[in-house]
Amino acid sequence: MLETEVSPGKPQLKTSSKGSGDYSAIMGLNGSYEADGETKKFIGSFVMSWKKADYLKVASKMLMDEYTEIDETSQTVGLEISNIAVGQSKNLLADMGYNVENSTPNCIQGADHQVASQEGVTIIQVPFTSELGDFMFEIY
Repeated sequence: MLETEVSPGKPQLKTSSKGSGDYSAIMGLNGSYEADGETKKFIGSFVMSWKKADYLKVASKMLMDEYTEIDETSQTVGLEISNIAVGQSKNLLADMGYNVENSTPNCIQGADHQVASQEGVTIIQVPFTSELGDFMFEIY
């Protein structure tokens, strides 16, 4: 959609609920999988985060207009990108026996914003780079 090469970095564990950027698109995930002959359920969240300058480059390219601030129109870009990413992931996970249901994405903005998570949840994050800037995938 953005005609941009994206390169993943090394996955790592995150120990803080502090947002990894200035804008985060968040989507709740829940579902089930088969293990040891029984159906097990899971609940979690998918988060994509960008620094403001990188997000504005992505929004400007996707919307084919110049954005200098994250406004009501430009904030929808992150929501759409997270929808696409989760949709593709659901297909891959289904092939591995996971049934994933997702919610409608929401966003949080601002420096040092917090992404709420259940206590004791391991957070996995994967940094990505592209010609439009960096962003972070996180699974809670």
